Amino acid sequence: MLAFATALLLGFLHAFGPDHLAAVSTFVSQRRRLGSALLISFRWGTAHMLSVLLLGIGISVLAIPLPHWLEAYAEFAVGLVLVLIGVVSLRRNFQARKLHYHWHHHGSRVHSHLHSHAHSQEHFDNHAITLTGALHGLAGAIPTLALFPLGLLGSPWLMGAYLLLFGLGVIAGMFLYCLALSGLLRTLSEARLQRWAQPLIATGSCTLGLVWMVRTGLLG
Repeated sequence: MLAFATALLLGFLHAFGPDHLAAVSTFVSQRRRLGSALLISFRWGTAHMLSVLLLGIGISVLAIPLPHWLEAYAEFAVGLVLVLIGVVSLRRNFQARKLHYHWHHHGSRVHSHLHSHAHSQEHFDNHAITLTGALHGLAGAIPTLALFPLGLLGSPWLMGAYLLLFGLGVIAGMFLYCLALSGLLRTLSEARLQRWAQPLIATGSCTLGLVWMVRTGLLG
């Protein structure tokens, strides 16, 4: 019982890793509504949980040891994704500061209207959130499994329950973080959000992503 309570607590603390917060903060800054922020935490956390769970159960059932190179490549992929979502956020922020008109011809008449890519951006973000959560889960699975209680290794069911509780702890931690961040961002005016909050968060994501890639040693 203590092992399962520990799994929940470790998952909760694991949610506050800097790479996790950088990625999710970038998404939340683009959709700061409370409902959207909580949906982001759930989508990211679920993808993270399933990634860890499937890898852990697969290792337990198939008795296949983790390749030593997997962690480095998974961490590199996490860093690359952090850079990409940061760049996308900066690009959107730049575009949002300019009026975006589309002109249409109807016979001899010409009219214009403001054009928005909000739907396509949200669709892209949903996939990006899921991919990012899954990659974070893969990268975090290696240290998580290294700390796995030896007494549970004999049963895939017990291992699955442990990793499931770990994943639920991650979701709970990220849920609270997104709740707090969304509340903070909603106190800012739209002008302040676009002028400094979004660029600052996106730049932080890019910077941390570069650090993550360099520290794997794969760029050398």
